[in-house]
Amino acid sequence: MHSFLIIITRRTIKNEILYMFQFVHVNSYSRQLSKKATHEKWNVQDVLNEVNRVEGCFAQEITNPIPPIHIYGDPIENLQETIEDWANRTKDTRNRKTRKDAVCLLAGVFSAPDGTPPEDWEKIKSDAIKWGREKYGERLRTVLEHVDEANPNCHFYVVPLPGEAFDTVHEGRTAAKQFIADGGDKKKSNGPYKEAMRSFQDGFYDAVGAPN
Repeated sequence: MHSFLIIITRRTIKNEILYMFQFVHVNSYSRQLSKKATHEKWNVQDVLNEVNRVEGCFAQEITNPIPPIHIYGDPIENLQETIEDWANRTKDTRNRKTRKDAVCLLAGVFSAPDGTPPEDWEKIKSDAIKWGREKYGERLRTVLEHVDEANPNCHFYVVPLPGEAFDTVHEGRTAAKQFIADGGDKKKSNGPYKEAMRSFQDGFYDAVGAPN
């Protein structure tokens, strides 16, 4: 499950109206795909291969791949170990060991348009990391920057603390499960999910989009 947000702002410089498209996206991943998963879905290793520019694992339009730049948190090389530690020390609601195909990583990206002035991008990055730290605390493990694409962008990775359910870092899943627990129809749980993710988007807009 995922959430997208595109923020469009307008400002005037030297009598020219400039539009800035800011973008945020999050998705959740497991260590191993479920047998029911389609071939289009990724697991944690696929995510790491893409961000680290492992040959054959990134978009074809990236003609000159460059390894990401670490800008916050733990080295990306530590992420697998952090996820395994969480899985080994966390039980599900029935006190069972965490399944390999259980979601364990919230991965997101925020970006700005091609041509964004460097000083503006630095401010966006700073505000976005501050938003992430305030929202996720120490669960925000790593932030990396890619410099081999036209649009400046950063990837961020969130893992629950040992003992916490994954829903701790994903308000959409929390809202959907609470709706069902309160007697709601499971088929209608997408409504509360979407509403919670709109709240997520509002939070990013207030902290990052509007100030920039």
